[in-house]
Amino acid sequence: FDLNSLYPNLIVQYNMSPETLGPKVHTNGVEHYMNMSPNEDVYAVAANGSTFKKNEQGILPNIIVNYYAERKSIKNQMIEAERIQQKNPTAENEKQIGQLHNRQMTIKILLNSLYGALGNQYFRYFDQNVAEGITLSGQLAIKWAERTINAEMNKILKTEGEDYVLAIDTDSLYVNFGSFINALKPEDPVKALDKICADHFVPLFEKSYADMFTHMNAYDNRMVMDREVIASSGIWQAKKRYILNVHNSEGVQYAEPKLKIMGIEAVRSSTPMVVRTKFKELYKILVEGTEQETQKYINNFRNEFNSLPPEDVSFPRGVSELTKWKDRNTIYKKGTPIHVRAALMFNHNIEKNNLQKKHELIKNGEKIKFVYLSLPNPIKENVIAYTDYLPPELKLNDYIDYKKQFEKTFLDPLEPILEAIGWSSKERNTLDDIFG
Repeated sequence: FDLNSLYPNLIVQYNMSPETLGPKVHTNGVEHYMNMSPNEDVYAVAANGSTFKKNEQGILPNIIVNYYAERKSIKNQMIEAERIQQKNPTAENEKQIGQLHNRQMTIKILLNSLYGALGNQYFRYFDQNVAEGITLSGQLAIKWAERTINAEMNKILKTEGEDYVLAIDTDSLYVNFGSFINALKPEDPVKALDKICADHFVPLFEKSYADMFTHMNAYDNRMVMDREVIASSGIWQAKKRYILNVHNSEGVQYAEPKLKIMGIEAVRSSTPMVVRTKFKELYKILVEGTEQETQKYINNFRNEFNSLPPEDVSFPRGVSELTKWKDRNTIYKKGTPIHVRAALMFNHNIEKNNLQKKHELIKNGEKIKFVYLSLPNPIKENVIAYTDYLPPELKLNDYIDYKKQFEKTFLDPLEPILEAIGWSSKERNTLDDIFG
């Protein structure tokens, strides 16, 4: 479940604006407001004790209301286009989905940047009471939802004190409905959850947030918690770093499950393209397959990786400050970043071998690739960079350190994810293997 545009809507809910700020209430803190009796002050009270006038809407809330309405309209168009795409896929519709997504994301970023400005001490209207009020009220809102869903799940499943919330984020709850589905035994668990969430749990949150609105004597009830995704499995590496195997997203039922990947290596531009592709394939195995299937995939990719040209396994990077790190005597200075060192080594060896007419030197601001080399080698260094391809004149192709490249680009980012689910990238002998 996800709260819609949490920080912007909190600004509207409590009428937070420089000209509406009232006298601060000294008693504050999320736990205090979770358990206190309803506030009967004439002001709206945020979760840090900051108060805001309610006689008229502030300037900042007014701006947010207008932009948020526009974003909501665009997002509804996008969701409808996604539903159509699942039933009748076309290239034109896929393009439209992408355009609508970009438009609504642009407004989302614009709205969130207002909170960023309010929390910046150099902003003209910075006030710590306002900035702190937003963040603590956000904590109050998500903990309020956590308490609500746990109480309801315990009531339905006739349990006591069970915690059904797997993870909590700034504006999201990840709830384990496994026991719920096992008790219900529906023919199609995804469609059943889609309907139950829409008919029961979303209205439950609506009622709960109406209580919170009254509790805090707020200005305008803007807390809307919708069901975002239904996933059959998920892996959390850390906060905001997870993989979900999604069957339904915001009411759009997928013909085939899609991965939702947040903060994980597969989407990073600094990872080689071939590795990014393999990560996405492997993550599908992680959420749907077994440890043995994972290990087999890793071994197969290792063999494939070792046969690829250097250009496919190198790290993509942008390079700058070449002059700063260059040294006339030692080529590069102590502490030079590795990709800059690799670029300086390329330039040095191109000049040394008089190859400037065939290969341009790397310049500041250029996109490069760099790769580890095994030692000893002709340039007596463990890295080299290049722009498009590794010059054959340098005779370095036979010295590419594929083992290190595989570890750095693929295994090292993968290990924390495997550790999170208790799996190993290598086959391990167990007592059953030894004694049969």
